[in-house]
Amino acid sequence: MRQLPLSSIFPFRFFNWGLFIDYDKGAELISSDVLVHTENAVFTADGRYFVAAEHSDPNLGWGIYEVLQTATGYGVKQVAAGILEVGSTSHRCWFDGLTTDGKYLYATAAVHPKDDFTKTDYGALFRILPREDTADVSIVHYNQNQLHNYNGMAVGSNGCIYMSNHNALYDGSGVSVYQVAVTDQDNFKVQITPWLLANPLRDQFPNGIQIRDDMMYYVSGKGLYIISMTPSGPGVPIPLYVTYLVNNLLDDLVILPDNRVAVAEIDAATVMTTVITGLPVVGINQIVIVDLGSFFLQKKIVLTSPYTVSSLAYEEGTLFEPGKTVVTSWFHGGVRQLGF
Repeated sequence: MRQLPLSSIFPFRFFNWGLFIDYDKGAELISSDVLVHTENAVFTADGRYFVAAEHSDPNLGWGIYEVLQTATGYGVKQVAAGILEVGSTSHRCWFDGLTTDGKYLYATAAVHPKDDFTKTDYGALFRILPREDTADVSIVHYNQNQLHNYNGMAVGSNGCIYMSNHNALYDGSGVSVYQVAVTDQDNFKVQITPWLLANPLRDQFPNGIQIRDDMMYYVSGKGLYIISMTPSGPGVPIPLYVTYLVNNLLDDLVILPDNRVAVAEIDAATVMTTVITGLPVVGINQIVIVDLGSFFLQKKIVLTSPYTVSSLAYEEGTLFEPGKTVVTSWFHGGVRQLGF
């Protein structure tokens, strides 16, 4: 098991705030005119890129989309539809979480009446096997006791799926991360159990999860945390970075191949002002880079356009530009690429 240095428990490295700051507006890959809301996204082992998103075409709406190279740039193809027929009733999914175990994609969705997003009937966990032209989709429906706002997702070395509960402090569950064990692969049956209990001082809004070497990297509220994963459960979450900006929250993260982690930090207050008033208020939205060898804050990339990052995925293949990070935005839509 990896041993953490004692210095890692002190996230407020004020002496290190003179770090290098970059500015980047990102290169647009998919326009927000096509995907109006984009959430969690992943690259698969064969270099394909999938994103949970809402298409501007109302006949498509929310779904899981693959971004494909075209003769003129990039386009999208829906691989899992967000419209479900349950009995004689049509339902529409609102997708949030998305991850992969190397073979399957796993996605979470809240399922609503087709014409009423204010009411949630149940939740669903999708298992998707992408093929060349089609995808095999299996769905598990949650019961009401398991219906939470699942968001961040990752697969552990034990094969279990870990899902953060965005409303851990407000839905009565008191659980910030759940463990999902697939108990029947052929028929896709699962067992969902609590894994990490919520802490009121830490878990304002549990969000992104990444796992490497039985260590979970987890963002919630204002902090990035590292958690040892043991057969008996989680270790004590240790903070690696805490934002000092009053309005800001951390949203998602990606582990980079050079032993750094990149975290999306958004100005939540000004974003909500924009949503409510429609005015283009620009806050301090940035990507924070933390070195995982020293646990030191290394640098920040301030986004010079009003783009709040919701998800990050590192490009190791050749679909886009290799060595860059592909980002999404629930608030601003589209897909962009940033260089760190």
